[in-house]
Amino acid sequence: REGEETLEPISLQMALDGPRAETKVDACKLAYWVDGQLAKLPEISIDYDLGGMPTGSGEAWRIQSPRDRESWVDLTFVPRHRWRVRVQLPWFYRSDFNQFYGELSGILHHEGVDHHLDRVYGHTEDSFLQF
Repeated sequence: REGEETLEPISLQMALDGPRAETKVDACKLAYWVDGQLAKLPEISIDYDLGGMPTGSGEAWRIQSPRDRESWVDLTFVPRHRWRVRVQLPWFYRSDFNQFYGELSGILHHEGVDHHLDRVYGHTEDSFLQF
């Protein structure tokens, strides 16, 4: 509504196979919920760089989808803290799990309405597992 701030429950679930995935499993879980309504996205891109982020504070990530659909996103995630667990058992497996806590800003577009996020708390994950 023009000039009025509204608060609606919002939830995001977006997952992609990472560039290090040796066997692609097509893990495309791309959806968000606004005020109880589900919006599915056919594709997204997530642009980020884990390099130079020992504490998690670093460059903003871009999360975008094509705007030629009924539902789309154009978000920025700014990591503020990083939690990392690396495990390696020689000849068995190695893993690298990264969880980032930070702020989301941008637009969720659903059925003709733009839902603006401004420094909303969120978290993201990047993980690698090799057997």
